[in-house]
Amino acid sequence: MGNLTHHKKHTYTIKNPENLSPRIQWLRDYYFSGVQRAWNNEATAWDHRHPLGLSV
Repeated sequence: MGNLTHHKKHTYTIKNPENLSPRIQWLRDYYFSGVQRAWNNEATAWDHRHPLGLSV
């Protein structure tokens, strides 16, 4: 078997939305604002060495 030395790069385009309601436009803009949002659903795991993971 030979090694593959090159890969074909695919490019995809996303359809631009049109005629969105104000609510849907806001939701879309909020979703795509990413880390600029006040709350971006990041989570961290903490271990306090308690059997139930509780901080005591």
